[in-house]
Amino acid sequence: QQKGFIQTLHVRLKNEGEQPVESGGARLILNDRQTAVNSYSIPPKQAAELLFSFECKEDGNVFGEVSIEDFPVNHDDKFFFAFQPGLRIPVTVISEAGKELPFRTLLGRDSLFQPTFYSDKGIDYAQLRKSRFIVLNQIKDASSGLLDELQLIRNAGAAIAVIPSLSSYTANQALANRLQLPSLPLVDTMRLKCDLVESNSPFFDGVFEKLENRTNLPQVNKHFKIPTPQGVDVLMRLTNGDPLLLAQSQIAPLYLFSTGFAEQES
Repeated sequence: QQKGFIQTLHVRLKNEGEQPVESGGARLILNDRQTAVNSYSIPPKQAAELLFSFECKEDGNVFGEVSIEDFPVNHDDKFFFAFQPGLRIPVTVISEAGKELPFRTLLGRDSLFQPTFYSDKGIDYAQLRKSRFIVLNQIKDASSGLLDELQLIRNAGAAIAVIPSLSSYTANQALANRLQLPSLPLVDTMRLKCDLVESNSPFFDGVFEKLENRTNLPQVNKHFKIPTPQGVDVLMRLTNGDPLLLAQSQIAPLYLFSTGFAEQES
C-alpha cells in the first residue's frame, strides 16, 4: 500500500447457510477509525466480493479490521490484518548488459516505483533483498548464488517476473528448475499478435478501462512454446494459442513471459 494514494481492499464473503443474506452491512476500520462502509446481499451457498476504498495517511504500521453484521452468529464477524504503507515500491531489474533500457524508460516515468538496475554479473544481494518486485530480464548468467537468493526472496513474499533469454538455454533451465517454472524447450520464429488478454485477472486491475477489438495488443517475432502445467494461469495468449504471459501464485506471485522486449523479438 502506498502512502498518499487511494487504495482498494478486496473482501470476499461466502454465505454457507441455506437462506439468503439480504442487505448486510460491512465496515472497514483502520487504526481504530471507521474508514469505509459497504453493504451486501448473498444467495445461499454463494459468495460476493466487497470493495473498500481508502487512503493511507499515516506513517508506520496500520492495523485494520473488517467487520460484518451476521446475526445471530457473531463469533466470526471480524477479520483483523495489518500492513505498513510505503512511499515507493522498490523494484529491481537484472538484465543482460545493454537490455535494461525499456525498463529504465517504463519505470522512470512512474513515481510509484523506486527502480534499481543491475547486470547479471554485478548484483548487490543485500539491496536485492529489499525489493518487492524483481524482473529477470534475459539474463545469461544464472549463478547458484543468484538462484539461492531468489528462492529466499520469493519465500519472503516478493514477486518475480522472468523474461527468458532467447540465446541462453542454460540460464533459462536453471531459472525454470529453481523457481519451478515450465520448461522452455522450443523457439517459434513465426510473427504473431496477442489474441487473448484475461482482463478480469487482478494482474490487469486498472490497466484497461475497456478492452476492444481495436486495442493495440503486443506482437512478437520470436517466442518460446511454453507448456502450461496445472496450477499455472495464462494471462495473455498469442493467435496460435501459445501463452505470452503466465502466472503462478503459490508462495508469492511469479510471472513468466514467452518472449523478450527487444525490437527484434517483439
